[in-house]
Amino acid sequence: MLRHRAIACLLILLLGLAGAGPARAGISLRVMVRSALDGETLRATITTLNQGPETARRLSYSLFLGKETARSAGADLLARGAQDRVELSLPFRAELPGSYGFTVRVDYHDPNGYPLSAVSWGLFAKGSSAAAALGLQGRRGHPLPGRPPALLLANPYDQPLKVELEVLAPAEFEPARMRRGLELAPGARTEVPLELANRAALSGSTYPLAGLVSYERRGIHHAAAAQALVTVSALSDPLHAWRPWLWALAGALLAAMLGLAWAARRRAGA
Repeated sequence: MLRHRAIACLLILLLGLAGAGPARAGISLRVMVRSALDGETLRATITTLNQGPETARRLSYSLFLGKETARSAGADLLARGAQDRVELSLPFRAELPGSYGFTVRVDYHDPNGYPLSAVSWGLFAKGSSAAAALGLQGRRGHPLPGRPPALLLANPYDQPLKVELEVLAPAEFEPARMRRGLELAPGARTEVPLELANRAALSGSTYPLAGLVSYERRGIHHAAAAQALVTVSALSDPLHAWRPWLWALAGALLAAMLGLAWAARRRAGA
């Protein structure tokens, strides 16, 4: 009897090892932002589309504009192909005309209650505005200790340029928000690494980061936005090469258990 139990426990263990594999997210949210300045109030319409096969649950929205934040609850359930839409507003006062930016984060849960999030950004104009000439580009990377993602900035002017950089990451990373000032030399190209620690991001998944850069030039405020990607490397599978042998051993143990059970019944019948 003890021998049967030992074989059964070993069989369960082998089946667990043979079938183990990394989990993958089944929700993919696309966050779209429209915004406009209404007097001294920024009004933003945020639309979220679920492009993944699983249902997102308990959505909530956050809009970040400088030091101000607006929040709103969203849909309780967002099935595949469905959209959710909310409107958020914040007071906005600025002396200079031009373009300005803000960031948005959508927090939600998967069907198992695991917290996830997605980010985006919006740009709006006050009075007359012109496109930002500063070059801004995102580079893919990994959380620490891997090579971090980065934003690449290029100063097109023949004078030094002071810029303000703001980055919003999904809540699965730390820090979730980064702000820093930079001074770019004339014609300089600068790479700003975005060092993030993985707090709760899923293995094998890629997350967008929202990057905003703003600066003033000749009485006009300019803003530009770009996306950088951070990929969480899939966990290595040390049992990959051994998995066929584990299945074979599990099958042999199962055959042995059936043989022992059949022999025990024959002895009992005799």
